[in-house]
Amino acid sequence: MHVVNIVWFCFDLAIGYTVVRHGRDEFPYLPRPLYLPALAALLVLAYPGMDFASEQFDEGGGAITAFGSNLAMSAMFLAMLAARRGTRGQSTGIALTKLLGTACASLAMLTDPGLAPRHDTALMHYLYAGCLLLDLAYLVALRTVRRAAVRA
Repeated sequence: MHVVNIVWFCFDLAIGYTVVRHGRDEFPYLPRPLYLPALAALLVLAYPGMDFASEQFDEGGGAITAFGSNLAMSAMFLAMLAARRGTRGQSTGIALTKLLGTACASLAMLTDPGLAPRHDTALMHYLYAGCLLLDLAYLVALRTVRRAAVRA
């Protein structure tokens, strides 16, 4: 798991770089000098919020907050596709990788004898299914928009 966390952290660094480098363009109504301070404030607020929620809901294990934030991200991918009115910055590979990553994590939680009993709850099953359905919806929507753009 330690190796997986290191790899995931490297992906997070790449995402962080992309947000800092290109994020301003997604918020043209925000004055440019406010973007980085607003991003920093968001990160400062997000970390303790996730930590407190994890302590409150699963004794600091992080599974509920991880899958809860994953569900929110799955919904935000759909919102991003709609807001951009196109596929700029999005790809089938990203959509498929997110879907497969979440599916593998969900299967691991359901089948690992050390994890399964602790996370065999209605809430966790809802989060697994919700992520899967929204990730599938995003993949289908992305491919549909991409096909429509090619035809136009």
